[in-house]
Amino acid sequence: MSSAPAYDPIIQAHAGVAATQGKGDEPAFMRTLLCDKITGYTACQAVTSALFLRERTGVGQHIDLSMIDSGLFFIFLDGFQNHTLLSDDHERGGMLIDILYDPWVCSDGGVIISAGSYDMQKRFLTSIDMQHLLEDERFATFENQMRNIHILIGLVSERYAELTCDDIVGRLREVDVPCAKVMTRDEVLAQEQLSANGTVDIYDHPIAGPSRRILAPPLFGGERLESGSGAPTHGQHTREVLGSFGLSEADIQKLSSDGVVA
Repeated sequence: MSSAPAYDPIIQAHAGVAATQGKGDEPAFMRTLLCDKITGYTACQAVTSALFLRERTGVGQHIDLSMIDSGLFFIFLDGFQNHTLLSDDHERGGMLIDILYDPWVCSDGGVIISAGSYDMQKRFLTSIDMQHLLEDERFATFENQMRNIHILIGLVSERYAELTCDDIVGRLREVDVPCAKVMTRDEVLAQEQLSANGTVDIYDHPIAGPSRRILAPPLFGGERLESGSGAPTHGQHTREVLGSFGLSEADIQKLSSDGVVA
């Protein structure tokens, strides 16, 4: 497929991202340039490793990187849970990602929880007044809960629909069950945690005016990197680039006048 265009949604389809995000036989695409970004991060890791090897040995590397390889490597561990062990006696169980990433629908929105043990499930069910389900053989152990997870979800969903997001989150945090309200974009940006982290920056773009940006996540020695300049407009640095090649101002002006560069 060397001649096929490698756009992000195409790679999502080929690398299994769409298959793992959907339910059953219904695929779903991540609505972000996921594979483009994954490949970029993978390239950065590869370059860093190659530079480290060169620093230690003096030998450089030629790096060859495939978008489909990067995407599948990223998604495989949890997304292909039942496609790893190949022995005939391997039990294909419910997918962990199908259990973890479905929000519970409340009366005014959604809440996501991460109750990954039987003790957490007990506290979770007790906090919403459904501890009687623990006496049901189908849900009496964590293994049974996982085998009957869709039945459990159906029963608990009715209770969730009676409660608000804030009520649910308050109850679950009180008993130390990891949870979060599923936030809107505006709610995400308004979080006190982002303010405490210094994550969001408002600045004056030279062309677009007041703009919001997310600063680089790493802190080096407790300090965040200074933001770079925005992407240049088309042809913005033509003269600087040509000058760096050794062309005189007269030559650059002639190229511009003749329409060779702009």
